[in-house]
Amino acid sequence: MVHANVVDFAQMREKLLPLDDVREQLASTEPLSEVAFVAGQSALAVFQNDQGGQPWYKTELTNAAPVWLDVPNGERYQLTHQAAMQLASECHVTRGYQELVPGTLLQDNVNWWLQHGLGDKELKLLVAGSGKDSFGADVPLVRAVCRHTVSPFSNLALLETMLSGLEKKYGQGEVLVDYKFHHDLERTAMRLIIPGYERSIEGTSVHDDTWSLGLDYYNSLIGLKQTTLAGYLFRWWCTNGCTDVANQVGGFSRRGSTEEDALAWAQESVDEILGGLEHTFDQVQALTTQPVGGDVVTVLKGLFREFGIPKRERTRIIETMADTTELTMYELLSAVTMAANIEGLDDRDVHRLLNMGGHITHASTGLCSTCHQLLPEGFALGETEPEPVALVSAAGGADED
Repeated sequence: MVHANVVDFAQMREKLLPLDDVREQLASTEPLSEVAFVAGQSALAVFQNDQGGQPWYKTELTNAAPVWLDVPNGERYQLTHQAAMQLASECHVTRGYQELVPGTLLQDNVNWWLQHGLGDKELKLLVAGSGKDSFGADVPLVRAVCRHTVSPFSNLALLETMLSGLEKKYGQGEVLVDYKFHHDLERTAMRLIIPGYERSIEGTSVHDDTWSLGLDYYNSLIGLKQTTLAGYLFRWWCTNGCTDVANQVGGFSRRGSTEEDALAWAQESVDEILGGLEHTFDQVQALTTQPVGGDVVTVLKGLFREFGIPKRERTRIIETMADTTELTMYELLSAVTMAANIEGLDDRDVHRLLNMGGHITHASTGLCSTCHQLLPEGFALGETEPEPVALVSAAGGADED
């Protein structure tokens, strides 16, 4: 059945984020200054058991926690919740254990490792803004603790490079950011959308099924994951979409790289991605007439394993398919990527689901009759079926914890 109503672009646009709001959030962690120190040289951490009746770990990740660090240069720093957890992790204390024990016990664990167990290991503090010491005086605020090889450089500068690339290709115009935006020092997930570039997909259940294109940027300021850039396709009807895994550039590491290296990489990558992105809409259109074939749940389970989708999200997606017959690949794509819109969903799961959607877009030749997995793009039906392999494995799989 085709929905009689058309997309209300004004209503959908209200859900998206203006660039100025995103710039403000990115700027909250910039500029970052670096403080390196060697463990074992009298570094000392102080964890208070509570603050205002709450355990130290109950603050928001980016908020200042009742945790301080004295380093050999004589300076005292306050740590955010996220930085405190990273410090304990560097001291071989698992994150689960960190929240099971009182602050005083965790303090003993961390200080033993800092003073005796890590040898001459060099750590780096990334500092921005100010916190308070236990007497209320201003002290520098540590946003992250990482290995000394990590070089922090500006997400804001990378954003401007991406915007320049979009303007070069499509001219001046409005750019918005998908509300599935996440930013802290461990992970930044940002998806740019160009409302002025539209493509209507025909033959779907929506009268005006309009899509726009953009860029998908995924990064870790402290080097937990390498930086990736990919094309992004955004569907206005239900504000879902997918990452174009066939137009993706990854593998840029912040370790040992300069900001100039990163900006040059981003500029080249944007040009490369945008050169092949528009063709992907043809792939999306082709999905509308292609039946899934075979058992839908079997297909989904194979994709869930491939992309490391958590069990709770698997159940939600399968339930939406339970009473559906003669499902098209387009409807399968929509069901998977709609799950990425769930409020409160971990940003890593959003990332996996959108990559899984991009995989569905390009794996458009059908199913292997033996393993019931989606066949890779370009495999002609009637050929000898390939051995089951991990398709687009670099885009899926489990993320760091």
